[in-house]
Amino acid sequence: MNGTRRDFTKVAISGAAALFRFPILAAADTSVRGVQLGITTASLNPLPDVPGNDRIDTLIQECVQLGCGNVELAAGFFGPALQRAAVGGQVPKQVTPEYQRSREELRKWRLSAAATDRAQEVRKKFDDAGINLFSMSNTFADDVTDAEIDAMFRQMQVLRISVFQT
Repeated sequence: MNGTRRDFTKVAISGAAALFRFPILAAADTSVRGVQLGITTASLNPLPDVPGNDRIDTLIQECVQLGCGNVELAAGFFGPALQRAAVGGQVPKQVTPEYQRSREELRKWRLSAAATDRAQEVRKKFDDAGINLFSMSNTFADDVTDAEIDAMFRQMQVLRISVFQT
C-alpha cells in the first residue's frame, strides 16, 4: 500500500459516512476539522418544564440554543415515561405497582397508531428546526415484548433513522 495512515483513515471515514447515510448538512455548523459532532438528548436531562410546551419543542429549543446540528434522540423523550425504572431503563429490582402501570402504558402506546403519528410529528419538528435527527437510543429491557421491539423499529423507520443504539 502506497498511502499513509491518514489517507486510509480518510477513506475509511468516508466509507462509514456513506454506509450510514449520515447527512452532513445541518442548521448549525457542528463540525471540527471535518469531524461531525452531535449530542445525545439524554445528556440534556432534566429539561426545564415549560407549561403548555411539548417536551420535543423544549428539547429542540435547547439543541438550537446549544448550536447542536446532529442529534441522537433518547427514547425517553418519545412516548410516556417509565416510573421508577432503574438505570438504563432496565426493570427495577423492586417492581412496584407504579412501575407496572407506567410500563403497561408505555407498551400500549408503542403498539398504537398514535406512536407512528407522533414519530411523523417529531421528525417534522426536527426537520423544520434544521436539526439532523440521525440516531435514536432505545433500551430493550427484559420486559420489552417482541411486538414492542417491532413497533420501535417501525417508529424509527418513520423517523427516518438508520442508526440506533440500545
